[in-house]
Amino acid sequence: MRNLLRTSIAALALITAFPAFAVENVVWWDFLSGGDGVRMKALIQRFNDEHKDKIQITGTTLEWGIPYYTKLQTSAAVGQGPDIATYHLSRLAAAVSAKTVSPIDPKELEAVGLKDSDYPPNAIAASTVDNIRYAIPFDVHGEVLYYNKNVLKDLGALGNDGKPTGIDRLEGWRALLAKAKEAGKNGVVIASSTGDLRDIYTLFGQLGGALTENGKFLQGDNLEKMEKAYGEVADWVKQGWAQPISTLKPSRPPSSPVNPPFS
Repeated sequence: MRNLLRTSIAALALITAFPAFAVENVVWWDFLSGGDGVRMKALIQRFNDEHKDKIQITGTTLEWGIPYYTKLQTSAAVGQGPDIATYHLSRLAAAVSAKTVSPIDPKELEAVGLKDSDYPPNAIAASTVDNIRYAIPFDVHGEVLYYNKNVLKDLGALGNDGKPTGIDRLEGWRALLAKAKEAGKNGVVIASSTGDLRDIYTLFGQLGGALTENGKFLQGDNLEKMEKAYGEVADWVKQGWAQPISTLKPSRPPSSPVNPPFS
């Protein structure tokens, strides 16, 4: 089984029937570190223990980011790539274009009981290109907002239900950031040291922006909307309402940034 199968964050698509007398070796590459890496290695070990006489996975963890994808694309081009590798779904279309990945036959998925209904619809849609499946979603990240209730209460911005109030509009959010600065508090931390664009992309989406339309990037007024979103976040820093995380003492590894408002 020497096909390159790619996933959003990982896939276990071991779907070919192997001879009972041979132990099949499956080459696995991933970029998972921290807790994700620990859990992934445990899953591989568990699989190997359960299939020691039939299939064994040889796993390798490589550096996350551009080095990983460069090595993967180069190795695939010369026929030395892994059987299975982790892949971000946001990069999948480019991987298909570069012929880094191979299609997955729907019959293979049926053979091991994998159904589209087992996954979030948007993850399934992103794992296909031109209606052809190239990936199996394995890990979906949840976004969590942390806020300091004591600080919000002092600023008069905490409702009886324990949730922030007055920030359903951008004007209210800006006013609260300004009030937090006057009180000597950090309104929001931006993880600029890791290139985190979540705040900007959120604002872009709220403006009705779309990164791609009809296969083209930032068409029509979408570029203007993106510039407006960038400008808004930049202004938080300019006004002293937000602090880049690089200026603060890190409380966790840079590979796992958080954006805590009102600390």
